[in-house]
Amino acid sequence: MILTGDALHKAIKRILEGGSQDCAVAFWGAGSRSLLGSPATARIRVVCNLMSGATNPNEIERMMSQGIDVRQCDRLHAKLYVSDKEAVVTSANASTNGLGLQAGEQAHWIEAGVVVEAKEAQAWFNHLWEADSRPIERPDDIDTARRLFTKRQRRRPTRSFDAFDPDADDVPLFHWTCDAASSLDEAATSGVDGDPKKIRRRLEDGLEVTGPEDRAIPKCTWALSYSAGQGKPRKNSRIWWTCFGGPDAIVEHVKVREDGTKVDVMMTAEDAPPEPFKLDTRVRSAVLEVLSQDTYLDISVEGWGKGSFYTATQVALMRKAWSEVQKVYAGMAAKD
Repeated sequence: MILTGDALHKAIKRILEGGSQDCAVAFWGAGSRSLLGSPATARIRVVCNLMSGATNPNEIERMMSQGIDVRQCDRLHAKLYVSDKEAVVTSANASTNGLGLQAGEQAHWIEAGVVVEAKEAQAWFNHLWEADSRPIERPDDIDTARRLFTKRQRRRPTRSFDAFDPDADDVPLFHWTCDAASSLDEAATSGVDGDPKKIRRRLEDGLEVTGPEDRAIPKCTWALSYSAGQGKPRKNSRIWWTCFGGPDAIVEHVKVREDGTKVDVMMTAEDAPPEPFKLDTRVRSAVLEVLSQDTYLDISVEGWGKGSFYTATQVALMRKAWSEVQKVYAGMAAKD
């Protein structure tokens, strides 16, 4: 019998919640470690396609650090989940669709699979494990995989908000802006290589860096920027995407505030990947409705001027806000 939807997910979950688990699954996305059990109570073996650029190396490293046996096979494209009692052969990867897309984006695709006897599946897996796969060498293989994964993420297509996952590793940040008077220090600006007009634009659209957590924001991190004046965003406030350029794009003492204070700025990315999702009218309305709530004031006016803005606490609050945006968006869609 062909399984799809919830029936397929339940069959895979049943295997992953059982005793010993063997998974020959090419591509693993954000959060996929949580699908597996504990190696302290059962044998868990995983074969992945680490060098494809479609597997999240952070998840693989997390598995290995927690005692799960993981090997790699560059030609693997199979998706086989095996337990002591049964196995599932399917098109479904672990929280990814094999195209460098993460977590909730998987929901966009229609998957199918079948349950088969464990004996034959186990024999196939054992041959793959022993003859066609190799160990993952840390840190070299993980570092290489990170470069490949980042490169592929930059090529992923812009999707609709329906495929957005607020629990993904690379969830966008929020970036509050206002029209407070400021200028750029010409001496600091002139020391930056590149076209002067483009450099100025990247600085004007960039992020004020006020602490170590801000400085550590990775290159090509997306943030949803919005104007809020000196208070909550209004229903007609503008929102747009901003892509931060990372630590290497920070220019020291380049922005001059109205009181004469000079601050560092992280320029926007010079070569930005596709935007996380399209900002249609419904998304805009849902975002502004959520950000106008008192619960999320720390994301804007109340959060600035207290050292680093993008602390772990702030990022957690942003994830919560995105989850709320998702609920509001779904409610709007249901009314249409």
